[in-house]
Amino acid sequence: MKFQLVFLLFAIFSKVDAAGCNCVAFKVPELQDYYLTQTTQTVLHTFTDGNDSVTAGVIGGYFGGDINLVALLKTLLTTSGNLEIANNGYMFESFPNLTLAAQQTALQNANTKIQTFLGVTPNVFIPPQSLWNQDTITALKATGISYMSSISSSEIRPFPGAGPVYRYPSDASTTDDTAAHVAAATTFTQIQAQQTVDGFSVVLVPLAAYSMVDAATGLPTDVINQTAVDELKALIQLVKGAGLKIVTISKIGLNPQPTVATTIKQQTSMAQTGSNAASKGTTQINKSVGSQGMTDTNGNTQQVASATTFAPFITLVLLCLLFLN
Repeated sequence: MKFQLVFLLFAIFSKVDAAGCNCVAFKVPELQDYYLTQTTQTVLHTFTDGNDSVTAGVIGGYFGGDINLVALLKTLLTTSGNLEIANNGYMFESFPNLTLAAQQTALQNANTKIQTFLGVTPNVFIPPQSLWNQDTITALKATGISYMSSISSSEIRPFPGAGPVYRYPSDASTTDDTAAHVAAATTFTQIQAQQTVDGFSVVLVPLAAYSMVDAATGLPTDVINQTAVDELKALIQLVKGAGLKIVTISKIGLNPQPTVATTIKQQTSMAQTGSNAASKGTTQINKSVGSQGMTDTNGNTQQVASATTFAPFITLVLLCLLFLN
């Protein structure tokens, strides 16, 4: 009996860092002038009409000329209180291909443009095509942007547990690898899986999946795909029915993973957002800001946990020993 109780305590204690916020954030990137205007309105209203939160990524350099889009976002910001505007780059540029100075300029220019037309300054960055590198983190710090949401395949766990830049990548999507919308149950399974691992979930909602596709060109039109919209509505209900709170990315709050080490990851990243099929062959180096690290002979940084990481477990072991005695 004592052993069972100790095992239960250990299981619960070991999940504290992964308990997270018990929440889900939805992100809709690639908002821009004259692009799928009706689709954008329908998707955003699918959230805000039900008093549910959503983070919308605006491409700053392609924003401000479409009075209907500007009016829509200003109205939702004023009336719903559930819309968060994110920086989605200035010209939807590939950030790893830019210098540090150019990345910082792109972030600042996009924020300035969004502030000019919407009266808000984004504190969340959604990297175009989900591509970024260590300079991106440095540029975000310099720009004062505190949150970044790429995709999980361009990250390495555990995600940083302290600022100044928190990272909440998406590991769920309402589309498949062909950019077609999927059933609500499929996405919900992905949400549950990320909840188990990370203690939160971020869902990518590509706009193009909610438009009908032109049979001749294969491109999305601005005609609503009602089946896809209905699946999105069903997904929202599944999330809420499971007792998960829908929040914006900046409100995820507690980062569920501890900052235990500095890691370096080299990889080829591919991302699919909206009508973009994929960006292939881009090698990135992603560094998680952490406490300690050591480099091996191959130049790879290995994880080295700090003493504070193990302190709670040491305490638990001591308590268990006392309990057993």
